[in-house]
Amino acid sequence: MNKEFEVCFFLLVILRSHCAEASSIVCDEPDCSKAKYNYDRESCLGPVNWSDITPCWSQCGGNRQSPVNIRRADATFSNIGSFTFNIGVQQAFQVSTFSKGFATTFKIENANIILSNVNQFGLTGSSFKLDGFHFHTGRYNSMMGSEHSFDDEFTPLELHLVFYNTKYPDVNTASTQSDGLVVIGVLTQASGGVWNSQFPDCQKTNQAELSRVLKKAFKKTEDYSEDELFFADLALKDLLPADQESFYTYEGSLTTPSCSETVTWIVMKCPITVSVNAIETFKNIKIQNDEEELGVHGNRRPVQRGQQNTPFTLLRNF
Repeated sequence: MNKEFEVCFFLLVILRSHCAEASSIVCDEPDCSKAKYNYDRESCLGPVNWSDITPCWSQCGGNRQSPVNIRRADATFSNIGSFTFNIGVQQAFQVSTFSKGFATTFKIENANIILSNVNQFGLTGSSFKLDGFHFHTGRYNSMMGSEHSFDDEFTPLELHLVFYNTKYPDVNTASTQSDGLVVIGVLTQASGGVWNSQFPDCQKTNQAELSRVLKKAFKKTEDYSEDELFFADLALKDLLPADQESFYTYEGSLTTPSCSETVTWIVMKCPITVSVNAIETFKNIKIQNDEEELGVHGNRRPVQRGQQNTPFTLLRNF
C-alpha cells in the first residue's frame, strides 16, 4: 500500500509541475512588451502562432515573410552588380557576444563597416552599417538547421549579417522603415560532413578562425546571460564564402517576431564551413532563463514562401 501511495504521490508531483508550467505560458498577450515566443511546434507560442500572440506581431502572418525556399530555376537574372564594403575583407575588427533570447548575438565593436552598391528594390545610393550577426540552427541530431533552403535542401547552420540604413540612427529605428534593413544570409556547412549537392560549383572553404571563435563564444555563453561575455577579432573573410560576388536577393522580413517586412535579403550563392564541434556547442547553450538547451527545438523558423503555390520575386546577379 505504501508503494502504491509513493507512486501516486510521484505522479501527482509530475502532473502539478506540468500544470504549473502550462499555466505560466501566456498564449495571448495584449502587451507587446511582455509577449514571448518559442520554436516548439507543439506550443501555442510556436512559429505557426506568432502572428496571433500579440498585436505587434501581426506581420508574422503577412505576405512578405522570410525565410524562403530558393528555387533556383525561378530566379531571374538582374544586372545589379555586386555589393561592396568600405574595408577590405582581410581587415580585422572586434566583436563582442551576449546571449539574447534564442541565440548568441555578435555585436560589432569600434568599427564602422559599411555596405554599399545595393542596387535592387529601390535601394541604389543607400549605405548600410553592419550592426552584428547571429546564427540559426536546428534540433539535436538534425542536419536541417538553416532557415533558407536551396531547392528544398538545407544546411546545418545559417549565418545572418544584419545591416541598417545609415539614414536612421540605429537598427531598431531602421527595422520599422521599408528601406531600413539589409540582411546577408550565408548557409553554413559542417566540416567533415557531406558537401550539400546544391553547391556543385562552389569552392569548399574552411572558416577555421570563425570555428575557433564560435566554439569559445558559445561555450562562454552556455549558461544564459544578457551580459557581454566574450571579445574576439574577426574579418569579413571569416564570415563570407570564397565567392563573395554571387547571390540571390528578394524582399522579405525579419525571421523572428516582430517579423517586420522591412528586409532586403541577400542570400549568398555559396556556403561557408564551420566545425561540427562549434555547431554542437551552439546547440548546447541555454535559452533565456530556462534550463532547456537550444538544440531541443532549435531556433530556425520554417520556410514561409518558395513552394510552387507561393511565388515571389527572386533575383540573382550571376
